[in-house]
Amino acid sequence: MFDCRMDVGALFYQFDVTVRHVVDLQIAAVQRLLRPGAPFLIGMHKTFNDKLMLFTAADAKSKDAGRFLFAPEKGGQYEAWFARPMAAALQDYCAVDVKYFFAAAQKLAPSDLALRNCATLSLKRVTRVTTERVENCSAERDF
Repeated sequence: MFDCRMDVGALFYQFDVTVRHVVDLQIAAVQRLLRPGAPFLIGMHKTFNDKLMLFTAADAKSKDAGRFLFAPEKGGQYEAWFARPMAAALQDYCAVDVKYFFAAAQKLAPSDLALRNCATLSLKRVTRVTTERVENCSAERDF
C-alpha cells in the first residue's frame, strides 16, 4: 500500500481489524529516494510518475478523468466516491496506482539482498514510524 495510515485506522476503529504484513511504499520511497531528514513525505504521484517513471500517457489521462469527477478544483465533487455503481473513471483512477505497486516495490528494493539490508538497517525505524502513523490517524469518514 502507499501511505496506509487512514486505511489502517479505519479498519481497526470501525471493524476491529488489525493489519499486519503490509509494506508501506511511501516509507520505502522516503528511505530510498529522499535525503535523510527531508522535511516532507513524498506522495504517490511524485514517487510513481516523477521518480520511478512508471506512469504512461494513458495512465495520466485516466488519472485526469477521475480527478474531474471528484476534485472540486477540477469541477468535481467529493461525493462522487459514494455513488453506486461507482463511475468507471473512478475505478480506472484507482487501478492506475494499484497496478504499479509490485513494480514500485521491486524498484524501491530491487533485490532480496537490498531488501534484507534495508530491513536490517531500518527495521526499528520503520516499525516506529508505522506505529506512529497508525496511532495518530483519524479515520471517522473512511469506510
